[in-house]
Amino acid sequence: MNASQRPRSINYLYFGVLFLVLSLVHAYGIFLIENASVYRRLFYALYAVGQCFLEVGVLFVLTNTLVKQSWKVASRFLVTMTFILFMVHIVDFPLVRFMDLSVWYVFNFMLDENLDNFIEMLRAANIPLDTWALTGLAILSLPLFAALFYNITNLIAKRKPWHPSSRKCAYSLLFASMGLSAFDYQGSEWITGKDQSRFLKSLPWKKTIFIGSHPILNFSTSLKKAPTELEMRKKCSSVSCHSVVRKPNTFLFIIESLRHDFLTPNISPHISKFREDNISFEYAFSSSNVTMLSWFSLFHSSYPLYWRNSHEHGSIPLQILKKIGYQTHFYSSARLSFYEMERNILGKDGKLADTLQVFPYEGLMKAYESDALCFEHLKQDMHKYREEEGHLFVIFLDSTHFDYSYPTENEPQFAPVVKSIDYVNLIHSKNNLESIKNRYRNAIHYVDALFGDFYATLMQEPMGKKAVVIVTGDHGEEFYEEGNIFHATNLSSMQTQVPLYYRFGDQKVTPLSNFTSHIDIFPSLFEHVFGDDRFSSLFDGESIFREKQRPYAISARYNARRPPFEFFIHNGKEKMIARFIDESNIFESRSLKIISRNSAKDEPLSYDENEVKTQFGHALNDLFSQG
Repeated sequence: MNASQRPRSINYLYFGVLFLVLSLVHAYGIFLIENASVYRRLFYALYAVGQCFLEVGVLFVLTNTLVKQSWKVASRFLVTMTFILFMVHIVDFPLVRFMDLSVWYVFNFMLDENLDNFIEMLRAANIPLDTWALTGLAILSLPLFAALFYNITNLIAKRKPWHPSSRKCAYSLLFASMGLSAFDYQGSEWITGKDQSRFLKSLPWKKTIFIGSHPILNFSTSLKKAPTELEMRKKCSSVSCHSVVRKPNTFLFIIESLRHDFLTPNISPHISKFREDNISFEYAFSSSNVTMLSWFSLFHSSYPLYWRNSHEHGSIPLQILKKIGYQTHFYSSARLSFYEMERNILGKDGKLADTLQVFPYEGLMKAYESDALCFEHLKQDMHKYREEEGHLFVIFLDSTHFDYSYPTENEPQFAPVVKSIDYVNLIHSKNNLESIKNRYRNAIHYVDALFGDFYATLMQEPMGKKAVVIVTGDHGEEFYEEGNIFHATNLSSMQTQVPLYYRFGDQKVTPLSNFTSHIDIFPSLFEHVFGDDRFSSLFDGESIFREKQRPYAISARYNARRPPFEFFIHNGKEKMIARFIDESNIFESRSLKIISRNSAKDEPLSYDENEVKTQFGHALNDLFSQG
């Protein structure tokens, strides 16, 4: 037999290495998942290995067929694509670990991003630009790496050639598919929906066959449409703005990534004292786990599901305040261009802000220095307007954004601390987690000191006695308690339960509920200013002084530029996370998939449809009512 007639050998070593590495990566990712039994981790690890075998097996058979047909160009192309797919799985591991997002999802929403938002996301990640540049270079070099790796393994494999039968390969894949299906069916009898939610994104295909089917809630109508901006402005103009009871100077502090249970007398003595002396709540929720959605809901008093609506004229609540003579002053240590936050809140050209002072920490400036500048200019303006009323001061502080910023000249209040966050190590190890938490504590402690100095100064000014002061966080922060890190990853209580504290001047008032969210801030302020809730029909939020309040809160998960398709409803007793079936167009969707149902303490509950409707029927009827 001459060389041309000799059967071609397949590079089995190349595919064997791919299978082995993929299996180890996915199994390792599954065993890193928190709060799960060894048996459940082992089950999903074996499931991941089965999916890896089928995926690599199909690619192996295709390549083997092309090699036998002597289609060199096609086979080389397939080998390159196989290696790229392999790298996609590798990149998927840190994305799922950090953000609870698959690489395909991230790729999809990156295509939907504009350049400004993309650059801002890179900056917000606090990862050096040279690291991003090296990453991009590595991605562009993938075809070369693929060819090199394939040729090296091919040389080794030729020393012991293997000529697999196409029929045997096909039978192997068939039996492997049947075995995985049987394994899946057996697991469906004892794997819960919460297990599925926790493990699914760590599987290679992000899907199973029989396990963890989620109940579907169907509605006769689609999600309620929000009024257009023109309709809202007409409705607003029909409400009288006369008979204002008071026009107190109001200070609204929005602190980045501020988690409620980290505000203790030890970490934040001044804010803790402020909480004790004024109004606070057992349950206070951000409207999202990401900044731009929370700001939208807070300043529009609207559910975060509607954030993509056009807001050329900015926030309706701010328009109302301007109408009665308020001047608005904004101080921010972060740029407000991210996802057009400035335009959505302040309108085109920022016309709702009388002054807008932004101190972005760029170059050598640190976030804590930017925050200090915010307070410095705030105190100057506070003194400037000390004899006046009718000023709204909005202060956005960013020291508490990862990687957490505070002065390092002196010994930190909380130690030990890491000098910087090693994101690569953090993917698979918790060894430095407490040191990272200490960075967070130190950043909170620093912001607390700035707030304490401001508040002491305010109390010495003529405006201090009647001033309204509101303190909240835009969202929370997680440290792997539910399997994720930082924020914008899932709707855990750590990422969505925030401080929300009010001081209404010298009035000693008591709210009628121990339950609130961001959308209630401006309705509550309006009742204090006007003495009634005349604007209640305009907003989704309600005044905290209202006798009969909305019995639920809604918070939505980050979904880049698109409307969020995943959200939770919390009624103070239970929390349900749901997802629109039509993720690409939530306003036409008439069905929801129940992702999880937990008690207020995050204990898993059954998915019984009748119980779900009993607990959350009020909220669901409001969302899907077209009346």
